[in-house]
Amino acid sequence: MTRATRNVATTVLMLAALPALAQSTCVQWEQKATGGPPSIYCHAGVYDAWRGVTVLFGGNNGCSVGGTYEWNGAGWIRVQPSVSPSSRSSFDMAFDLNRGVTVLFGGNADCGGPTYRDTWEYNGVDWTRIMSTNGLAPPAQGTMCFDPVRNQVVLAVCCGFRQTWAWDGSAWSLITSGAPYPAEGGSIVFDEDAGVLRLFAQVRRGSEWFGQLLSLVNGVWQLDHEFNANRSYWIESEVIYSPVRRSLIRYDRNIHSVSETYEWTGTDWVRLTTTEPPNRVCTFFEYDTNRNVAVMFGGHDEIGLRSDTWELRLGSAVTVDSHPQDRSLLAGATASFEVSASATETITYRWRRNGTALVNGGRVSGATSSRLQIRGIEPSDAGLYDVLVSVPSCSEVSRGARLNVICPTDFNLDGTVDFFDYLDFASAYATEDGTADFSGDGQVDFFDYLDFVTAFDAGC
Repeated sequence: MTRATRNVATTVLMLAALPALAQSTCVQWEQKATGGPPSIYCHAGVYDAWRGVTVLFGGNNGCSVGGTYEWNGAGWIRVQPSVSPSSRSSFDMAFDLNRGVTVLFGGNADCGGPTYRDTWEYNGVDWTRIMSTNGLAPPAQGTMCFDPVRNQVVLAVCCGFRQTWAWDGSAWSLITSGAPYPAEGGSIVFDEDAGVLRLFAQVRRGSEWFGQLLSLVNGVWQLDHEFNANRSYWIESEVIYSPVRRSLIRYDRNIHSVSETYEWTGTDWVRLTTTEPPNRVCTFFEYDTNRNVAVMFGGHDEIGLRSDTWELRLGSAVTVDSHPQDRSLLAGATASFEVSASATETITYRWRRNGTALVNGGRVSGATSSRLQIRGIEPSDAGLYDVLVSVPSCSEVSRGARLNVICPTDFNLDGTVDFFDYLDFASAYATEDGTADFSGDGQVDFFDYLDFVTAFDAGC
């Protein structure tokens, strides 16, 4: 039974609550070999894409420290430059892909020392202090990344200044001032998929904290997404871009209770893993484009300082290229969901509803293929559908797609089948309105009335 003349897309008879995201086994945190830098926090790290190493500098172990280290995926190497920046903590670095140097700005000396506003560059051998040719510099340290559109390093200033600056290798320039809301802390990254700079920040309103994702468009930060973190305390967040997954990856942490990894789907953040490193703050989270991993070292937990190295494996043996899409269909229709995936190994599929595996038989077919079909859908079929896409080494989980089952006798589209639907249908039928063509045969007649009453009495 169809009713093509009515728009039914917004009426939901039944929408199951969203279950927790099933986790990918192709994305995993792994603790690496011990040794390397001392136990420190509030240091900075950045991936040197020209030389294939992660560079670490500075930090704090009671007072600020110096020291340059490099991580090659197997171990840390202490580098001995002839010139280095002063010992410092609470700063950031970015790698200039255009010029092949690590850029460092600002930081705190602590232990009674000054707050720095100097700029340094590291070429893999030595550090060099660069004096801005125009005499300008950001008012404070902040979060940094490389912008391949500008071919410059960009810094979003922290501490309430709400300014964004760019470094071209010789001078700093202010590119924008202000933001939609006063943010406290943040992490800037270039989103290659969207082609824009993104800033993840946190905002406090009263006793509640909110997470925000912003984009820099035409020199103005625009708010793309906001969510209530449902926490009464601040957490440290850092965002990277994974070209393999074509998405933003966010790592949240604090001293007491939070160590969580999320992925940006384009509309929302979803939990990516359930097993993460121990809680900590004041560390770094940087993406190694050569090995498709994110690297993290050290930090501060509720007991003291840490000196452990972790990697988040993001390179996937199987990639979900297109995900299933939401469906809103009348009861009795056929629901279809499709997924597209690629891999170098043989792929297997397992479709699930609300986290429970589906089995072929009866009205269900394609439960172990790339295309799932459910014939003659019923209200009990509504829910969240995803598919486990597997190769022998690991599995990926697609994004979930909602199936909304619409009752054909919900005539007024309010989500409930009741006597008002009968009255509204009777009124439309009496005036021979096209919406009363319940049988979908192109005309309003007594058979539409009989069909509607029969369906109404039977329920959905």
